[in-house]
Order: sequence, then structure tokens, then C-alpha cells
Amino acid sequence: MKAEELSNTVMLHENNRMNQSLNDFTQRLYNNNYKASYPSKTLSLVKPDDLPDPLPSLSKDILYPALYNQESSMCTIEIQMDRPEDTQDGTWFSLSHEFQLRFECQFIERLIDGFLLLCKEKPSVFVVVPHRSQRSSIKQLLENEKYQNLNIKADTVDRMQGQEADIVIVSYLFFDALQVATESEFLFDRRRLNVSISRAEKFCLFIGSESVFDPPVEVLGSPSCSDAYQHLMYFVECCKTQKSFFNLKVNANRATDNNSQNSE
Repeated sequence: MKAEELSNTVMLHENNRMNQSLNDFTQRLYNNNYKASYPSKTLSLVKPDDLPDPLPSLSKDILYPALYNQESSMCTIEIQMDRPEDTQDGTWFSLSHEFQLRFECQFIERLIDGFLLLCKEKPSVFVVVPHRSQRSSIKQLLENEKYQNLNIKADTVDRMQGQEADIVIVSYLFFDALQVATESEFLFDRRRLNVSISRAEKFCLFIGSESVFDPPVEVLGSPSCSDAYQHLMYFVECCKTQKSFFNLKVNANRATDNNSQNSE
């Protein structure tokens, strides 16, 4: 790079979008001089006494403790899909692409409904996914009448750069370890991960499968993938420190049954 080009390089020193908790995470890339202009940005939440009783299970067990925790604006949900009963002996099994899309879509629907229930002022929500097939499935969900006139969008990482929302849901639900290994250079890209997380103004929720949080060893053999993985693990560790990391175990047989019933 020429000297005159270096003189035109701009180093970011101020963040006009994220609150303090999210800004602290991005400092890992932009150094400690990267300051939040609006550090106290938070979601407006319904008073606990005004919430319905009982709350839906996902809202009660995950969203409520995560959102009403004043120390955190980040949350991670790891979903472990248990093997079906007929493959407990080690028989190979795989979940179909269609099943994964349906499961992801239904899970995100429960998350969005939970956010709308707990937030006093309806927040803007952006669902970020790596693949176009995921985007299409979730966009179809958002055509539901209950989401009309609300600022809720879904798109791929590459198409949402420059956009922002109160709440960002980043979904990396890939239950097939072979798929994760095959697409590792695409999925474990630090720029994509950082763009996804940094679109959130007030709260970022990352949901991923066990295959993403504990990927095949060959994935970490690539320096670029390893770098992206470490960036993701830093996000996870921040959530664990702030008590906003949650692990869900889902039985594949029951999930399949639920999907069948919901599609009828």
C-alpha cells in the first residue's frame, strides 16, 4: 500500500449503533478505543407483574432470564439434537434438509413471539441466516398475519450489511456435522459472523447446533476457520460470563412428530 493510501485509512473510534454490552464485544476487533456513543440503549420490557402467567416455556426458561438480566445484551442458545431411539446403537442417521428448515422456522417463530410478548414497545427484529433456503423459509413464516405491520425481517448475512435492528437473531442451526465440515469456509467466516452480530442495537441472540459449537476437527485445521471459530467462542464466553448461555436438548423423534402434527 502506498504512503498516500495509508494516510487516507480511517480507524473507527466511535460506535453510534450498539449499546455498551455489544460494543464491548466488538472491541475485540476494533481495540479498546472503540467507544459506544449510546451505551445505555436497552429494550423496553413489560413489568414482570404485568406478564401473563404462565409464560410459554421458551420465554420463561430462556428469554425472560436473558432479557431481564441487566448485565447482558447477548444470548446464546445451543441446541443438541438427540439421536432417534432406533439409532442409539451407533447406526448412522441424518436429518433431512427439509426437517432442519421446518424445525428452525418453528423455533424462530417461538423466539419472535416471545420477544413481542416481553417487550413493551414492539422492537424491530432482524433474523440473519447464512443460506437463501433458510431465508426463504423464514420469510414465508413472516407473512403470517400476526407479524403484519411489525418491523421484522429476515435475510442472509451478505445482504444485510449496513442494516440494523433492535434485536438480531443469528441462526446457525445445522445438525449435520458433514455439512458443517463441507461448508466450513463459508460458515466459519469471521467477517460474516461479525457483521451478523454487530447489526444489533440492543440485543443479539445467537442460536446454533452442537455441530457448530463443537465442529469436526478438520474445520479448525484451517487458519481462517479457526479464527472465526475463536471469535464465535468469545461471544459464547461473554454470554456464559453474563449467565445468558442456554443449552437445549431436543429428541429427534419427538421433534419429527411435532413437525408432522404442525404440518397437518
